[in-house]
Amino acid sequence: MKNLFIENGINLTDEQVEQFILYRDLLKEYNEKFNITAITDDTEIVKKHFIDSLMGNSLLEGESLIDIGSGGGFPAIPIKITNPNLKVT
Repeated sequence: MKNLFIENGINLTDEQVEQFILYRDLLKEYNEKFNITAITDDTEIVKKHFIDSLMGNSLLEGESLIDIGSGGGFPAIPIKITNPNLKVT
């Protein structure tokens, strides 16, 4: 997983990698109950959900972010994982 992020110019700490693994596992678990996403392959989750969510990361300004009804926590949760000091609502 970490290599996919690195290939896209996103450097993560080991703690952040663990958070993304937990998020991926929870997403897959709850997807079986609530049909959150059609994407269930681990690599595709990283590419199409996590990395895509972070493509605008460098454009973020300020101390807070509001994510209104994006579903599945995208892009807010990946952004929060990579910006732990950001207040996300």
